[in-house]
Amino acid sequence: MQVLALQYKAGNILIPISMVAQIVSRSAIKPFHCRADFVSSKIIWRGIEIPLVYSSKMLGAESSSDTEFERVVVLWPMKGSQAEDLFALTSIGSPHVVNIDADVKRLENHEPSIVSKESSKKYVLDYLQVEGMPSVVPDLRLISNLIFKPEIGSDDKK
Repeated sequence: MQVLALQYKAGNILIPISMVAQIVSRSAIKPFHCRADFVSSKIIWRGIEIPLVYSSKMLGAESSSDTEFERVVVLWPMKGSQAEDLFALTSIGSPHVVNIDADVKRLENHEPSIVSKESSKKYVLDYLQVEGMPSVVPDLRLISNLIFKPEIGSDDKK
C-alpha cells in the first residue's frame, strides 16, 4: 500500500494516497476559529477556505507557529462528509510517497519521541517504524469531526 509521508517535528505522519487532493506550497493564511487549538488558521485553495491542521502542534509539539511548515497537504473530505469539508495538514518538509508492506514494524504507543503529550495520543490510530523513522497514522475522522461536527468529535476519546 502506498501512503504519503508528511514530516512533523518528531517523525512522519502517514496519509493514504487516495485521500490527498493536492500538495501545495505555503500560501497566505487567515485566522480560523476551532475548538481544537491545533486548527487556528485557514488557507484558500481553489477558491475554498480550508481549515489548516498544524501537524506538529496536533501531536504535542510545545511551540508551534505558522512558520513551522514548508508544504500543505489538502485532503479530500471524509466519507459521509460534505463536499466543502476539506481540511489540510502541514508538513515541515516535502512530503513523499512510501510503500507500506505487511512486514512494517509497529511501535509501542508509549514511545515518547513520537507524540510529545499524552493528550495528543487521541489523534493517533497507530505507531509505525517506516524508513527508519517513527511514524504515526492519524485519526482523520476524529480530526474532521472536531473541525466540522464539534458535537460528534470528542476531546474525551481514549
